[in-house]
Order: sequence, then C-alpha cells, then structure tokens
Amino acid sequence: MKARLVALAGSLALVLGLATPAQADPPRLEGYVLVDSSPGALTGWWWVDEMEGIIGCIWCLHWVDLHTSHVLPEHADKQLHAAVVAGLGKLGEARVATDPVVRARLRAEALELFTVAARALGDASVRLGAAGYYDPRTGATVVTGTAWLAAAGTDVGNGLTLLQRSFADPSPQPWRRLATAAFDEAYTQIATKRVI
Repeated sequence: MKARLVALAGSLALVLGLATPAQADPPRLEGYVLVDSSPGALTGWWWVDEMEGIIGCIWCLHWVDLHTSHVLPEHADKQLHAAVVAGLGKLGEARVATDPVVRARLRAEALELFTVAARALGDASVRLGAAGYYDPRTGATVVTGTAWLAAAGTDVGNGLTLLQRSFADPSPQPWRRLATAAFDEAYTQIATKRVI
C-alpha cells in the first residue's frame, strides 16, 4: 500500500488588498503541496487564520499521510489527490468570500470536487496514516503527530468515505450533508490550527 502525502507549506505569504471577512487579523494564503507516487507535485494556496511553521526547517512542509486500502491506477491516484487539494482550495475561497451567493457557489464546487475524489477511490477506502512534516530537499517525512493536522486528515478521509456511501444509497443527501460537515471541520482545523 502506497503512502499519500498532503504537505502544507511552512513559508507563507500575507496577501493585502483582498476582501476578507471582518476579523482582527485578515486570513492569509498558505501554500500547500500534494505529493503522490508519481514525479512532480500539485500545489495550491488555501486561506488560513493561523499559520504554524516548522521550527528549525523553514523549507519544510506540514504533511498528512493518507493511505488507500489498495493501490489505485495512476490516473485515479492523480485524480484523487488533485480533487482533494482543489476541494480544500474552494473551501478556502468560500471562507473569505463576502458575497453569500458566491460563498454558496464555491462550497457547492468544493463538494463536487470531493465527489470526484471519492469516485476516483472506486472500491478502495482511505484513512489517515500519520501527520508531521515533509522535507522537500531530502524527500524525508517526520511523524510528529501534530494533533490539528491529524484531525484534519481524519476528517478528509471520513468525508470521502461518507461520499462513497452516498453513491449506492437511493437517498444520498444525508450522506452528502455529513460529508460536507466533515470537510468543513477539516478545513476549520487547518485554518485555525486547533482540534475541533
């Protein structure tokens, strides 16, 4: 079984001049990298309220190791990872959207992307493997058990599992609502660096 890494960048940028919800400190864009078994990485930027770097390793990235119950075909593996990163990105955009109509549209797009990820799993299941940080210079991962990161990874896996259940149910909406709540919880933990 291959490990899947979702890495969260430690070096981050403060973005000024964008509309943000009223709060003491504006959200900041935090870089995220998805590393899978093939060469290269998918990158994205997500809005967060709190940032947490890796002490002593400014280039290191937070990571969540997601395991699938069996190895996916390469195209499905890439689709799974790209859709998870993009779905979390849409939740981040929704987090800072000031227009309720735009926010609702972005959240719907996020759910559709997570649905693509769940379909890419086929009959495989997904679960959290570990949480810690990733050194892009060496390719090494270090398990730290960072609680908020582990909780977010678990919630992403739970959300995907709930969406998989919705595919076979003639009444999929309860499963989709539960999945949406799991993804929201995952994103909130990433954004606030706190376990819910």
